[in-house]
Amino acid sequence: MTEATLSDPWLALAVAVFVICVLAIALFAQRERRPAASTDAKLDDLVRRLGQQEEKLRQTDHDLRAVRMIVNNLPTKESIQQIGLSVAESRGKIEGMQTTLGVQTATLGRIEEFLLRASAEAIVGLKAGKGE
Repeated sequence: MTEATLSDPWLALAVAVFVICVLAIALFAQRERRPAASTDAKLDDLVRRLGQQEEKLRQTDHDLRAVRMIVNNLPTKESIQQIGLSVAESRGKIEGMQTTLGVQTATLGRIEEFLLRASAEAIVGLKAGKGE
């Protein structure tokens, strides 16, 4: 009986074929890789957080558009200066009108006084003319 050693070519060939077959089966056999339960939980948490961030991004975008609309409708520095100049011009015109109105009021007062005196004299003259 002969002793089997690795130096025996048939035994070495059989071991090599066996190793190659096991390697081929390991490489080509379809395996379903299933992530661990902790990995599933982490992925679910990541998807949930991503959804929250997307919602925050949408809300921020909406707020930014609202601010842009408000800012676009605000008056510019030049238009505010123009309004200030118009108000100053109107104030000057109003002050001029006050002066004119003061003069006209005094004139109307004198005319009213004159008419009252003339009416009183006419009434007194009519009474005196009837009494004779």
